[in-house]
Amino acid sequence: MRIAFHALPAEAALLRAPGWTIRDGRSLGTVPPTSKTLVQVQTGVGSAKARRCAHALPPWPFEGALLGGFAGALDEELEAGTVFVADRVLDESGRAYEPPLTSLLEDVATRAGLPVRRGVLVSVDRVVSDAVAKRELAASSGADAVDMESFALAEALAARDVAFGVARIVLDRASESLPVGGSARSALAELGRSRSLGSLIGWVRIGARVRPSARRGARFLEAWLSESRTAEAAES
Repeated sequence: MRIAFHALPAEAALLRAPGWTIRDGRSLGTVPPTSKTLVQVQTGVGSAKARRCAHALPPWPFEGALLGGFAGALDEELEAGTVFVADRVLDESGRAYEPPLTSLLEDVATRAGLPVRRGVLVSVDRVVSDAVAKRELAASSGADAVDMESFALAEALAARDVAFGVARIVLDRASESLPVGGSARSALAELGRSRSLGSLIGWVRIGARVRPSARRGARFLEAWLSESRTAEAAES
C-alpha cells in the first residue's frame, strides 16, 4: 500500500493506475485494504494543513509515500515543467531530512522520459512571490527549489518510519513573480494596485502551466506505481 500527497486536486482526477485501487485519504475508515492500494491525500496549501493531513492518517503499514504537487524554482537554470526530486528537504531554520526514495524517484522520471533534476528543496510558510525574494531565499538556504508542504510531511512520515520521496513539478522559474496570495483573486487585487500589464501577462503565463504540469505529475505518479516492490525495497 502506498500513499501520495499533493496540494492540488487536479493530479488525482487525471490519474490512471491499472491494477491499483485508489482511495481518498479523507475517508479511509479503520480497516486497512488487502489489495494494491494508493491513498491520495490532498493536503491543501501550507505546512499546517499538510501536517494535519499526515497526522490524521490511520496507522496502516504504508510501504512508501510520494510527496508531489508543484514547486517554485530558486536556481536560475531550473526550468518550468521539470520533475524536481529532492535529495534534501529543509525548513528555514536549517533542519533537514534526506528522503529515502530519492534515487528511485529520479530513476522513475528518467525511465518515463520526463525532464528531471535532483537538488535541495526548502519549505517555507509563505508564497515566495518575486525574483528578488527567490534570490534571497536561495542565498540563505542553499536550496534549488521551494514549496510550502514537504518539510512538514517529511517530518511526520519520518516519525512513522514510512519511506518517502519528494517529486514536484516546477511551476515558476526563479526569474518569474507570483501573486503574494498565490491565487487568481490576489493576482487581480495586485493588478488593481500596480496597474502592471506585464505582471498580469506573467501570471497568466504561469497559470496556463497548471493543467499541463498536473498532467505531468499524474504521469510521474503512474510511473511510480508501475515500479516493482523489489526496486523500492532496495532503495529504502
